[in-house]
Amino acid sequence: MINKSKSKKNLKMIIIGILIINIITGFQALLVDNAPIENVSLENISPDAGSGVISILETTPYGGLFASGWDHNEHEYYELNIVTNFGPGLTWYMMNDSEYLYNIGLDRNSRTRGSFPYTELLSDEELSASCVFYPLYSDKWYVVAINHYEFTASEIEFTDSWEDDFITVDEPTSSSSWKVETSHYINWTCGGNFANVDIALYHDGTFLSQIATNVQNNGSYPWWIPIDIPFFGDQYQVNISNSNYADTWGINDAYFEIWDVETINVINPSTSNSWEIGTTHSLAWTSTCSITDVKIELFKSGVFELEIIPSTPNDGDFSWTVPSGLDNSTQYQIKITDVSNSLINDYSDYFEIFVTDSIIVTSPDSFSSWEIGTTHSLAWTSTGSITDVKIELFKGGVFELEIIPSTPNDGDFSWTIPSGLDNSTQYQIKITDVSNSLINDYSDYFEIFGFVTDSITVTSPDSFSSWEIGTTHSLAWISTGSITDVKIELYKGDALELEIASSTFNDGDFSWTIPSGLDNSTQYQIKITDVSDPLINIYGDYFEIYTNPSPSESNNIPGYELMILYGLSIASLLGVCVRVIFSLRKKRRTSECM
Repeated sequence: MINKSKSKKNLKMIIIGILIINIITGFQALLVDNAPIENVSLENISPDAGSGVISILETTPYGGLFASGWDHNEHEYYELNIVTNFGPGLTWYMMNDSEYLYNIGLDRNSRTRGSFPYTELLSDEELSASCVFYPLYSDKWYVVAINHYEFTASEIEFTDSWEDDFITVDEPTSSSSWKVETSHYINWTCGGNFANVDIALYHDGTFLSQIATNVQNNGSYPWWIPIDIPFFGDQYQVNISNSNYADTWGINDAYFEIWDVETINVINPSTSNSWEIGTTHSLAWTSTCSITDVKIELFKSGVFELEIIPSTPNDGDFSWTVPSGLDNSTQYQIKITDVSNSLINDYSDYFEIFVTDSIIVTSPDSFSSWEIGTTHSLAWTSTGSITDVKIELFKGGVFELEIIPSTPNDGDFSWTIPSGLDNSTQYQIKITDVSNSLINDYSDYFEIFGFVTDSITVTSPDSFSSWEIGTTHSLAWISTGSITDVKIELYKGDALELEIASSTFNDGDFSWTIPSGLDNSTQYQIKITDVSDPLINIYGDYFEIYTNPSPSESNNIPGYELMILYGLSIASLLGVCVRVIFSLRKKRRTSECM
């Protein structure tokens, strides 16, 4: 498109008196009606447009009116309008700056650049006229009016200006999408007063074919697009030029499209795209024809993966957040399809979707309250390529027990809550990637509760225990329920032997030194009883308590122990008899004395 700013140039009119003096030398005489003009005065003008009224009084040789100027730009033209009170007495000429004045006139109907044949601007019967011409580019030029009647004044009212000569293509535009064998209007605006234009089709600046020649310059032309035009799809342009002066032309700057079938072309994503799950991206495409709505789908390795949206306006753009649950792959494609015609579709380039490994425990949650002995689902989601997971139970942030060391990462595990767990609301499930312990997640805190009966179990001594009198040992037990204090007793052969502790804290351990005075036996038992409820008690296994002989007894001569005991027994018996006899004699003697 050519659209130069309007520029103006003033032509200064000079009234020539009775004698015209040659100011600019080097011009030869011009013969007008066989009468010579020996001297012509020419003068440069200022760059402003002019208007006014001037008079020419002819004497001998002739009076003349002169206007001169310079052509500013290649696509500017000069326009002159005159009104005179005495047309027959004037002759007009067009001259250029040369060694002599050319015999050239300016035809009011001419818009041709170059050497002009002699023509009168005003005929004998005309009192007004307008002329438009293109002076030779960068040459100096002159307009000359000659009065042929001596002593007769001729008044001339004139206006003159420089104007841009341009053509601007208004339609087609960048949004135009025209189908072959349909009719569309080519529209334009122009500067200048030329009558006809030529219209041509271009592709990316290169001429393809002529659309029309020498058609009326009325700003619009209906074009039936033929089916046999060179087909490129897009980057078409329309060029419009002045039929009489090809240097005045205009071409649409923005490309438009011509198509023969409906098409869709996915342009984003491309092979360079690598999108992470959870991020948002633009799906972009172009289309031809009148597709109204499109469907968008995701494929992986040529196989349908998911439907992104069943229908969305065909505006060339859709914002998509990559959902979770997709595998890492570089073989994803976006497919976009015309909703009304599934045969019209296109696949994007292959692109990548990736995700980092992660685990999120979804059950139990903070509202879960599970009873001991009941079965529940431990549930989780994961991203990435985790194969197997480990599941553990924590209480108050401290490891409690391992539920399972490895199970497939399928998002679900059925768990029966075991006995022996305390009532608490501070439990958590921890799930860990077996192959990478850094990838794990804890559930919300949840509650485990149960109804546990009070019970006691003695764990030490057991049936293998053999304890010596005077040694110290640990009496150990375990209990369930809410037993606070216990009583500890020693039994032998199912009979109470002694009370070890009437009450001690139920902490599962009591240190006991075996007292002296107990018989050697393997029939001892420890009995532990709930102080607050004697019905809750338990006996331990039978065990042995024994004592070793004293050191003096251990030094006796072997084989003599029985003889010594026998001798001692006889001696003791004889001593008793002597004491009895002595006592009887004493009593008799006493009675005799009385």
